[in-house]
Amino acid sequence: MRLFALVASTAFLLTACGESADDPGGSADRGAAAPDSPAAVELVATGFGQQDGYVRGIAVVTSEDENAVGEFVTVSMNFLDSYGGILGTSDQVESMAWAGQELVLPVWFDLSSTPGAEVAEVDASVSISDHGMAHQEVDPIEPVASREIRADQYGGTTAVFELTNPSGADMNNRSVSNQLRRAVVG
Repeated sequence: MRLFALVASTAFLLTACGESADDPGGSADRGAAAPDSPAAVELVATGFGQQDGYVRGIAVVTSEDENAVGEFVTVSMNFLDSYGGILGTSDQVESMAWAGQELVLPVWFDLSSTPGAEVAEVDASVSISDHGMAHQEVDPIEPVASREIRADQYGGTTAVFELTNPSGADMNNRSVSNQLRRAVVG
């Protein structure tokens, strides 16, 4: 069964500035999990886009550790000005569905109360829970490339995707939002 999905995204997401965790200006240990965590999680890349007073940071994380499946990953992101000062901090939580998943976490920040403020870069850290959540690992979903990216009626952009369920089984309560966000970012 084919499912056509229409994902709305703001214009700044597709034209976002970005940095990778292995950029020279980045810190190599930012993606390391806390030593007492049951599973290791790695920060793969970060980026952001700003439009008017709103900023969307993006962090891509992964873990090859089977113990990460079902655990909650938290990304905390500092939004920095051109002098390195912290304009604010925000975070996002998602859960890992399979080992090796590239999980995309959008991190929203509202600058509208600080007129004229501009984000120059982001600094992110990542941690993973150790709640021992019961989980059912799902089959990995390959990244999905958009078929089309076009302007929408609100001045932003819209990406169009075609998704196919290759298993033939019902996929109840499954979310593909992270895969779609990754396709837009990637």
